[in-house]
Amino acid sequence: MQAIARHRQLAADYRRAGDYAAEAAQWQILMLLAPNEPSFARELATARSAIAATAREQTQAGTTALYDGTLQMVLVDANR
Repeated sequence: MQAIARHRQLAADYRRAGDYAAEAAQWQILMLLAPNEPSFARELATARSAIAATAREQTQAGTTALYDGTLQMVLVDANR
C-alpha cells in the first residue's frame, strides 16, 4: 500500500531530524492504516521513549543553567 510506505518514510525522516513527536504521529497513523502490524506499536513506543528522554535532557540542561548562572546570562543578553 502506497500510504503505508509514505508514512513509514515520513516517520524515518522525522526520526533522523530528531522530531520525535512528528515521528510518533506517523506511527499512530500507520497503526490506523494497518492495525494488525505489531511493529508499528513498537516503533510508536520507541518514539515516545525518545520524547521522554529528550524532555528529561532538556529539563536537566535548563536546571543546570539555572543553578550555575548560565540561564541568567542568557536572559540578560537576550534583553539587550
